Amino acid sequence: MRFGLPQDSSDEEDYSSEASYVYTSDDDSDVSIISTSKSRGQPHALRPQLDEYSSDEDKHLDSEHELELVGGLSSDKKQNSHTRYREPQKKKKSWKKVLNRAESSSAPWKRIQATMANSLAQSLLPREESGAYEGWLKSSEQQAMREGHRIAHQRVNEINALSQHARNSIRQREQLRLDREEEDMRRLLQAMAIKQSREDEEVARQFAEREKKLWADIDAAIKEVERQEAQLRQAAQETTRRLQAEEAERAAKAEQEARQRKADEDKRAKAKADEDERRKEEDERQRAQRVRDDQEKASAEQRKVEEARKADEKNKMANEWGDWVEKQRWMKREVIEPMKQDRATLMPMKKIMRLIGRSVGQVVNTKEGILRVASDMHTALCQHLPAAPLLSNPLPLESASRPYLYLLSHMSKAILKQAESEVSAKPDAAYPLARVVVLLLLQGHTAFGEILFARFVKKCPWVVPFYPSRAPGQPRDEYEKSTGRGSDESAADYIGRMNGILTLYLAIVQTPLDSLFSAMNVTPTPEQLVNVITPPMRFTASWSWIAHALRDPLPTLAPTATLITTWIEITGAEMIRVYGRGQVMKIFQAIKEEGVDQGKIKGDSESARNQLRMMLEQVDRLSHPAAREWN
Repeated sequence: MRFGLPQDSSDEEDYSSEASYVYTSDDDSDVSIISTSKSRGQPHALRPQLDEYSSDEDKHLDSEHELELVGGLSSDKKQNSHTRYREPQKKKKSWKKVLNRAESSSAPWKRIQATMANSLAQSLLPREESGAYEGWLKSSEQQAMREGHRIAHQRVNEINALSQHARNSIRQREQLRLDREEEDMRRLLQAMAIKQSREDEEVARQFAEREKKLWADIDAAIKEVERQEAQLRQAAQETTRRLQAEEAERAAKAEQEARQRKADEDKRAKAKADEDERRKEEDERQRAQRVRDDQEKASAEQRKVEEARKADEKNKMANEWGDWVEKQRWMKREVIEPMKQDRATLMPMKKIMRLIGRSVGQVVNTKEGILRVASDMHTALCQHLPAAPLLSNPLPLESASRPYLYLLSHMSKAILKQAESEVSAKPDAAYPLARVVVLLLLQGHTAFGEILFARFVKKCPWVVPFYPSRAPGQPRDEYEKSTGRGSDESAADYIGRMNGILTLYLAIVQTPLDSLFSAMNVTPTPEQLVNVITPPMRFTASWSWIAHALRDPLPTLAPTATLITTWIEITGAEMIRVYGRGQVMKIFQAIKEEGVDQGKIKGDSESARNQLRMMLEQVDRLSHPAAREWN
């Protein structure tokens, strides 16, 4: 049986959107897909072929062909039909070949066959047989069409299943490829992370080595100073011993001469015995007097050496204090007063000054807040500079413009007020302010360190440490101002305010730089740190501070006990870490035994002395303050 999907069939439209099919099979089970395109041209190729073979002679079929078309009739009708339509044979193309070609080309030929068979059957068969045949023909055609549609549906489903399977396979291969790429990328990122971690560790190690060398040099310098002092003491002791030895030698020689004279005198005459005895007594008295004179001279020389050393130390602190006071006076004379007169320049800066004051008052001990405040201040300061300073290219005091220095002075004043008010009541508030100060120094604002410390010295000479003496004829108000004491300020208020300023200063000195380097993503060299951080703002100033605070006359002054307690609390743990427990414990022991126990450190009250004693008793458990680390 041969059939094709008819062009005008409604069922064909369901399948034509995906493929056009032509089925050629004798047993209704073999299906050939001759086209997978949406074109419907091939099923229509039969009509031109029929027209080509159509002729007047073909309009009359012989009886054998007629019987084939109608599906077979009775033998009598076959015979009659054959006799009726037989004509002389002509040489022409075989009708069966045409039919075979049509059958293999397209399904519409079936309809043509059926139509021709119907027409012929109606003309040849009786009316009643024609109706039965038409029914059978229609039934056969419908059955064939249904079977063809079923097979077409089946083949389409199979093709769809194959297509779906192919798509799934492609997706699976693509997913495998993506998974492999993801795994490769993960391994690459992991390798890069490991490499970066190793590089960071190497950088940290190198920095630690440089820092260790720096502190080793500092220790060597301190030891050299101590060695020179020891040499001076040894020289004084040697001088004393030499004088004593010379005197002992002279005494021995004199004694020998006296015995010799006595022997001679005994030989000469007994009469001279009394005179010789008197002379001997006189000689003994003179010798003893000379010994006493020499000893007093040696002691006086030793006292002069010690007093000269103490005077040098005191003069050194006095000179340092005077230098910073003079720098603050220079700032007032050359920067502050001229800027107050230059209102055209000062008025546009008011907004920045208010921003600085507000930022100083709002800083909290969080990494984000501290970095934000430092960045805002850095941006505000750079507005009055031709180019922003850098860690590698800092801006010193001598090269800065007057508006820029005025802003630095205003910022220093705001920070100092914060120390006098909030830090005095809440010491932990000093640590975020200290980080902001150090961040600005690391961003190249070197002049800020000098201006801020000059303000510290003006308000609190204890940061040097130094306590000025009253000069002859100096007014009381002027003298108290030089000590940082306000008019009519009580001793307790004065000590509390000095302690607040010193707390902020020591917090700046001990600020850990590594965390700031990490936040700024920089790795400065020791030379760069020396250039941007002024000496009073370095951690070595902590050692110098306690060394000078324990020298007369500072231990006898009222604020000393409270200030030393603050020094131990803020910098004690870091001193142990940097200089070693052995060295620092010697200092703590000397403070306790010579300062507290022997009463050299007076303090303003028994409470201050007890607080210092308790702190010294707990130095074995000393640790860094919790506020030292930001959140």
